[in-house]
Amino acid sequence: MRAAAIAVAIVAAFVGVMYLRFASDTVPAPPAGAGGPQCVVFRTASDGGDVEAQATCSPRFESPAAPVLMQPRTPMVTPISSTRPNFLHDTEVSPLGMGPEVELPPGVSLIIETGCTQCDGPTTGIVRVYRDPSGAIRTDTLASVEKLQLPPRIVQTAKGTEEHPPEIAGFAVDPDGSELTVAFCTRGFCSGYGSTADAETTLFRSVDGGISWTEFGRLAPAEFMRRGFFAAGSVIVSGDVDGIETFYTFPSHQELEPPTAPSPLWQVKPLSNGQVLWQTDDSKLLRGDGTVFFDPTGQTVIGEVLSDPLGAGSVLVTVSSMSQNYIAELANDGRVLRAYSTPHFSLAGTWPQEGMIFGNTSVYEGELGGPLPSPFFAGYLPALIDLNTNTIHPIRDPFIYPPLANGRNSIVAVQRGPFARVVNTDNTCVNVRAEPLPSAGILDCAAERVLLRDLGESMDFAGSTWLHVATPAGAEGWANAQYLER
Repeated sequence: MRAAAIAVAIVAAFVGVMYLRFASDTVPAPPAGAGGPQCVVFRTASDGGDVEAQATCSPRFESPAAPVLMQPRTPMVTPISSTRPNFLHDTEVSPLGMGPEVELPPGVSLIIETGCTQCDGPTTGIVRVYRDPSGAIRTDTLASVEKLQLPPRIVQTAKGTEEHPPEIAGFAVDPDGSELTVAFCTRGFCSGYGSTADAETTLFRSVDGGISWTEFGRLAPAEFMRRGFFAAGSVIVSGDVDGIETFYTFPSHQELEPPTAPSPLWQVKPLSNGQVLWQTDDSKLLRGDGTVFFDPTGQTVIGEVLSDPLGAGSVLVTVSSMSQNYIAELANDGRVLRAYSTPHFSLAGTWPQEGMIFGNTSVYEGELGGPLPSPFFAGYLPALIDLNTNTIHPIRDPFIYPPLANGRNSIVAVQRGPFARVVNTDNTCVNVRAEPLPSAGILDCAAERVLLRDLGESMDFAGSTWLHVATPAGAEGWANAQYLER
């Protein structure tokens, strides 16, 4: 019941086709009338020997001194509050300055939650924003009611049977944008303020970066998908049984035993290592055994708890108070290792590498380096938060222009390039093969519009050029370059 209330609270703070193996390098489209949204299912088809872990040599993000939309200027640092929260203890706090806005970096695809800002409305969609080979910014819808071609939601009211559009009731996105699960309310009312007896939530899953979707399962009335993955292919669902809130993993239905807490549990915070932190109404983060992992001492933990990209066990939390926002790195025992403060409402969204965060920030019109296309500015933009230089860099374009202008635009994941976008397949998919040969075994079949990662190696064979690529799921292989845009 609290799932929708989670999003409300944060915003209120500011804001199936079977796998085919053809000799050709595209796969025909599924037959018309197969039922539901037409898609190509993306699955690994090797015995395991051909698939390697995703390469760790992705391009690193550098401090964006250039290029910027306007001339670089000295970061604007607002003095921090003299009131120091107790959770900081004796940790040195570094103030974050508002630096120049930056252009969307090349070789980066931002996965964005859309919706209204400063409201309690639902998520309206998941989009990706990136630069194509010409340098132009592209915005592609990954998940929405229209994208998945969902039928009207049947709602029984006092006036009789009514048809309403389905609504996004929750989502989970892997930090690298490879796997997404989106929950849609497809029948009745699935509101966090009370669902109806006929409510039904349908889960859809993508494992190729949000291009191909299949139905993942359905939840009963009063069951809600929590945000974040418990593990690959596994989300957390909460439900109400005789007035007691229960938690389990889906689809395995492994029960999760919440800790006994002196105040009600409010959120579940899954970490990438499979651990779960439980947030109470007074914003403490508890371990599974009920011991306190982190106590913000009267402040509020907002947003997600981000896992260390180096796998060292530390986590990043965003803490909000009346006058300051804090970004704190915690050790695996909950101690504050480093802390940063800003008077701006800043939210850490994803932590792709040490010292660099993508997230969102409040920003005043006077802090931007140039005029805005609209007289109304909601004052909230995606941002690159550079902890190495203690600078927040708003990302202005395309978020000040329709259709994204003045929206929620929360960064929830980052795909890392350089990219090779699948094209020219007649809306089917291109085979990713174990070797640069048309007869080589097929590892995966990447659907039209999937962003493969260009690994920087090409080979020619029999008049065709083959490109060494990695799929969103991490399989490395070779694809015919005639089906790739880069």
